[in-house]
Amino acid sequence: MNHNSITIIGRLGADPELRYTASGTAVCNLRIATNRTYMKDNEKQEVTTWFKAVIWGKSGENAGRYLVKGQVALVSGSMENRKWKDSEGNERDSWEIHAYNVQFGEKPREKTNGAPSAGAWDTPGQPAEDGPESDIPF
Repeated sequence: MNHNSITIIGRLGADPELRYTASGTAVCNLRIATNRTYMKDNEKQEVTTWFKAVIWGKSGENAGRYLVKGQVALVSGSMENRKWKDSEGNERDSWEIHAYNVQFGEKPREKTNGAPSAGAWDTPGQPAEDGPESDIPF
């Protein structure tokens, strides 16, 4: 038996990108950062992993309207590989979550220095403005 399923909880690294197909179907793209910490040589290390998620239909429309950068989200779906050629003709590929369930966590609250405070599903650290795969198109 084969099963392709993934569930992550992380913070949005950017506001959602909501658009509509020519037939009017909503499609929303998310960039989500998850963090994990570990000890190496008695020093705390932190690793951020970036995920791209695609949400279709009414769920995508809701995600695009109500999620914001810094907000925590739980996303469940299947991992899919997408291939394309970049502007220079090079073969590229990217893995993305095709989401079938998205749950919204608490929106970030502003602190006096402008950084969002921890939400209900806090993950350590705050995602960077652009992840290492920021050149991958949606």
